[in-house]
Amino acid sequence: MTNNFKKDDDEEMRELVLAYETSVKEGSHRYFDVDEMEIVIDYYLENTDIEHLEEAVCYAERLFPDATSIRLRRSHLLCTQGLFDKALPILRELVRLEPDNTDVHYALGAIYSTMGQPKKAIQHYLLAAKDKYCLDTIYGNVADEYRNLERLEEAIHYYKKALSVNPTEERSLQNIVFTFDISNRLKDGEKYFSDMVERHPYNHQAWCALGFIYFYLGLYEKAIDAQEYAIAIDKTFYDAYSCIANCHMAMNEPGKAATTLLESIPYAETPELIYSSIGSIYHDIGNLPTAVIYFRKALQIDPNMGDALRGIAFCYDAMGDHGTASTYIERAIDSNPPLAEFHHDAAIIQSCNDIEAAVKHFETALDIDNTHDEYWIDYALFLYALKEYEQSLTLMEAGVESANEPTRFQAVMAACHFMLGHLKAFSEIAITAQEQWDDWKEMFLHLCPDAEPYLP
Repeated sequence: MTNNFKKDDDEEMRELVLAYETSVKEGSHRYFDVDEMEIVIDYYLENTDIEHLEEAVCYAERLFPDATSIRLRRSHLLCTQGLFDKALPILRELVRLEPDNTDVHYALGAIYSTMGQPKKAIQHYLLAAKDKYCLDTIYGNVADEYRNLERLEEAIHYYKKALSVNPTEERSLQNIVFTFDISNRLKDGEKYFSDMVERHPYNHQAWCALGFIYFYLGLYEKAIDAQEYAIAIDKTFYDAYSCIANCHMAMNEPGKAATTLLESIPYAETPELIYSSIGSIYHDIGNLPTAVIYFRKALQIDPNMGDALRGIAFCYDAMGDHGTASTYIERAIDSNPPLAEFHHDAAIIQSCNDIEAAVKHFETALDIDNTHDEYWIDYALFLYALKEYEQSLTLMEAGVESANEPTRFQAVMAACHFMLGHLKAFSEIAITAQEQWDDWKEMFLHLCPDAEPYLP
């Protein structure tokens, strides 16, 4: 039997789901009408309980094989299984039979959205809006599709329509802020939300949105004021604390940012992420012991949290305890899916006391992701420091063809050629590099400070 009921679940719904499950378990095949089966199926759909969902849909289909609402829910089940090619024919047949059925049009809009066909999604969402039900959600969906089409004016128009229906519609509030930003209309966003909070002064989400607009405009003091209004209305609103912390970081006030994040922890869905963020702040300002304390607090909640494990590793490495640093970065690697950045970090940490392990991690990082310049460059510099100039040169020659910033690769290659006595090859690279001369020269002379007289 299910035990996934939430505190705010309707009591009648609970009793109905339990009655259905008892009937199935005992094989009594009790009769449930269409409306009751819809409630049972929707419960499993909302909880993404695929096993019970499929069982309930089959049960309902045996009772009501021609019911539109049950066939519609069969299509929902197929969508949760990723079987859109099987769901679409059902919905097309239903819309042929009942062209004014807004539920079917909404389902088609959702499928076309998932399939990356925004124009068709918009068409069906707007047909679904004809019954004037859930307009805030539907208009928000239409706006999302226009944004996918990069038609930002239409996106903003429909986000505004969604918010005119429901000024607290969280998704549209967040997305319209983002759309004002990417369309370079932040001043319009400022006016829009200033007007909104004037009309709805106790809408903490609108104050928060205004605060984010100010943040993107670089008006950090105004952003903090707006977010403090949001917190005064609802002190549990985490997004407002997050924005205030970002403002303090932008104003180079990391201590205040850490304090704000600490205040937000009781209201955060994932407090371990907040503890880890605080740890990162203290690491960046050089307060390593305090950083370790907060990373450990994150690990008390999630012992396998990769960012916290690597954060502690960085702290111990900076404090000169390379053995403990290696232990933590290896834990991060062992406790998480293969990540190139973790292996790269391990290579950097172990490069001073375990050459063999460092080589292994550098190579693993490149095996996982060879598109990151830093992984190539740091490995080559490690080999260069070991005076393995041939290996370093070979590595740079392999990576330079697909490099995002080939200038740095060329600087290392030139240094290797110089140290190997390949003066002709060195000179050819130096001549080629003169278009990016300052960056190239700085890195090259860092590696070969005695080579300046040989530069062209």
